[in-house]
Amino acid sequence: MLYPDGLHSLVIENGALNAFSLEPLHGIRNLTFVYLRYNHLQRLVVSRDSKLVISIDSLKLSNNLLEFVNMEFFKPFKQLRELDLTKNRLKQIITNEPVVLPSLYRLELADNQLTELNFSIWNAPSLLSQSRQTASVQCVLLSALEHIILSNNNLTTIDFNLWDMPSLSIIDLDGNRLNRLYISFNKFPKLRTLVIGKNFFSCLDMRSFETYIEKYVVIVKSENDNSTCPTNSSIKHPLENGVICCND
Repeated sequence: MLYPDGLHSLVIENGALNAFSLEPLHGIRNLTFVYLRYNHLQRLVVSRDSKLVISIDSLKLSNNLLEFVNMEFFKPFKQLRELDLTKNRLKQIITNEPVVLPSLYRLELADNQLTELNFSIWNAPSLLSQSRQTASVQCVLLSALEHIILSNNNLTTIDFNLWDMPSLSIIDLDGNRLNRLYISFNKFPKLRTLVIGKNFFSCLDMRSFETYIEKYVVIVKSENDNSTCPTNSSIKHPLENGVICCND
């Protein structure tokens, strides 16, 4: 498919697109956003052109059928600021070499099937908003990252000791499979909201968060009583009428 050189935006939505290549976008300098939502995308074709540069700042690929994403696909995006991969079937995000996304400030990975996310070979110094997982190899430096939205995945563990994100202000872990949370609030001096509902934390962990819940830093939705909890126990919610579900 050939696109006109003067193209400013590319919107292909609610169609049957199952693969997408960047090669046809080569040389289109004024393109600012590409929206490919609500298709049947299963494959993002990695370019072999090392000189390819794509000028867009917003790429939305939500509501597709992607199960695996090779981050090398995004190498040509030197100005990309927003990347949306929500509501796919993502199980793994891979890359065989460092990927530099110098302008990325918002990364959305919500509503997928991720169990972990390895940031160790990404370089995204402007990343502000993130969506879905955990680092697993070496310390991750995302100095400008402010928002991480990791809700509704299959996360079972997160080690925040691997994260170097001093600007982080919001972490959303709602709706995962976490049973322990290792976090030092001193490590995130600007953190103002940590959402941890619909997980499987121990009652001991929940009690350790009570002070932060009272300060509205840790957000946990209350349930009426134990009968509505998926866990085997609960503690009294310090702010609301009801209980916080947890495991003994």
